[in-house]
Amino acid sequence: FMEPRVGDRFKAIISFISDTIFFVDLIDQFVSGAVHLSSLTDDYYLHDWKRYRLVGDITGKVLQIGDIIEVELTEVDVLSQKIYFAPTS
Repeated sequence: FMEPRVGDRFKAIISFISDTIFFVDLIDQFVSGAVHLSSLTDDYYLHDWKRYRLVGDITGKVLQIGDIIEVELTEVDVLSQKIYFAPTS
């Protein structure tokens, strides 16, 4: 049901962080999806696994579990039942 919404923007909460990907839960819908760290283009982010957060190598910007961010729906893979987002800022 999300396929027609590719390109739409949503408010989301970061729910899980790993070395290459993090997951978000949309605030206004019961939908979760993945954000590849490679889609974070404003900096190179390092995974601080002890504190469950990502830290920008140059800017020091922190993204952590519970943060609210805006994301854009970039891909819906119906066969594998996976949804991908990218941050909008």
